[in-house]
Amino acid sequence: TAPQSVGKGERVQGDGGPGLNLLSQQPFRDILVEAKSAHGTPRLMRLTGIPVFSDATGRFQGYRGVARDITEETRAWNSAAQSQAQLMTALDSINEIFVLFGSDDAMLLCNRVSLGLHPQASEIFVPGRSRSEIKQELINRGVLAPHVRLEDFEEGNGSFGSQMVMLELADGRHI
Repeated sequence: TAPQSVGKGERVQGDGGPGLNLLSQQPFRDILVEAKSAHGTPRLMRLTGIPVFSDATGRFQGYRGVARDITEETRAWNSAAQSQAQLMTALDSINEIFVLFGSDDAMLLCNRVSLGLHPQASEIFVPGRSRSEIKQELINRGVLAPHVRLEDFEEGNGSFGSQMVMLELADGRHI
C-alpha cells in the first residue's frame, strides 16, 4: 500500500511506515518515529524536514532536516506525570483542605477537598493564582464568614514548612 501523510506528533514505524509520505515532497514537522538503535534498543525520534530541489533542474533531490532522539526526554516526562498522579492520589486521600503555594506565593496545586469547599471553588483555586488573589476571591464570593478579613490569613515566607489557619465559612463551618 502507498504511504499516507501523518499529522504533527503522530507516531509511525521506524521504516517510514504507512504514515510518513516522503514521496509527497512536502515539508514535515515534529513527526514521531519509533526506531531501533544499532544495538536493537527502541528509540523515539522527532523528525522535521524540508524538501530540497535542484537549482539547475528543479527536480526533487531529497530532504534536509533534523532527527532528534527524544527517548529519554519522553521517559522523564512520563515518569513525572506518573509521580504527579501518585501525589494527587495521596493528596486527594486527605480529608482536609490542602493547598500548596510555591516560593513565589503562587498556587501550585490543591486537593479535591479544597475544590469541594464551595460550588465555585474550581474558579477560585487556580494554579498560578497568588495567595492574596485567592484570599480576596474567597471573601468576595462570600465563601468566608463576613467578619473574616485578609489579615486573618497568615502570610507564608516562601520557605519549606506548613501553616495551619482556622477560618469560619459563611455557612458556619470551620476550616
